[in-house]
Amino acid sequence: MLERLRSAPLVLVLCACGGGGGEPGPGPHDGGPLPSTCEDLFEGEPELALEIGRITDGAFTRWSDGDEVAFAWGPQGGTMIVPTLRADASLDPDDETPCVSVEIANLEPEGGTAFEGFRGARVALAGARDGDRVVVQDVFDQLGWIEIPRDTPLELDVVVRGRRAAAHGRVALTIVPPRPAIPPECESLPTTGSGCRYRIVPATARVVRISEASEGSAQCPAASDARFVETEVTIDPAYAACTTVTTRPGSALVLQQYLPSSACLESLGVVEGSTLDAELRVIFAGTCSPVLEQITGLDACGDACVGTP
Repeated sequence: MLERLRSAPLVLVLCACGGGGGEPGPGPHDGGPLPSTCEDLFEGEPELALEIGRITDGAFTRWSDGDEVAFAWGPQGGTMIVPTLRADASLDPDDETPCVSVEIANLEPEGGTAFEGFRGARVALAGARDGDRVVVQDVFDQLGWIEIPRDTPLELDVVVRGRRAAAHGRVALTIVPPRPAIPPECESLPTTGSGCRYRIVPATARVVRISEASEGSAQCPAASDARFVETEVTIDPAYAACTTVTTRPGSALVLQQYLPSSACLESLGVVEGSTLDAELRVIFAGTCSPVLEQITGLDACGDACVGTP
């Protein structure tokens, strides 16, 4: 695996990556802007030991075999882990911010397919001197595009190359979901989406105004029976902790379906002032719209633009 990675071109990685609760920001050992390539690197066998772990609150904690490591969601919906790497400064003793190549192999038990398509990468990164160590912080290692099943085994094998030497480390980890940062009632809500993931939060919608479709959308002919239904969507108070958005305007344009017909609204008894079932879809992974509303009480009126002369 490592031989294959050494022959691969240097790439700048992992476009799907970023932190599960936001992309990791610069840390105390951040080496600065990413280089595109590194020159004159040591190509011999690694003889230095590489420590693999994380820096939290300024302190490095080395990962050990059997440790549980939570994956993170990237802003484009990918899943990843974000290790920090440390090696002896003899890796490149002449540079305070050495350019290094990081060769990552995501290994798993024979027959495993959890990381298929994300077997590894080789990237050029900027390291930083920290006493007698070279530190490469927040290395984005993408593992997939979907949620990683709980307790998925991963052997993380990493080689870091400087100009004078190379370091190698391997650690057997167990990948687990991120720890919930929200109350249990929110964590138990159903979810939807693939690249961008949403929690479905119960809500209600009060009908504020019903008007001709031409006032709110050009999707239906002006002379049709379609109506534009304006609502105010309010989150169920039992789930108030699940989003900072508690009330927002909504409309009867549901998931790109056409607007409801007046005949359908009449059959449901929907008039101005009516209260309808609704959902707020609150994003927790990805960079799409942060909140979407769906007026589920009008789902029966999805086939609209009916009654058009």
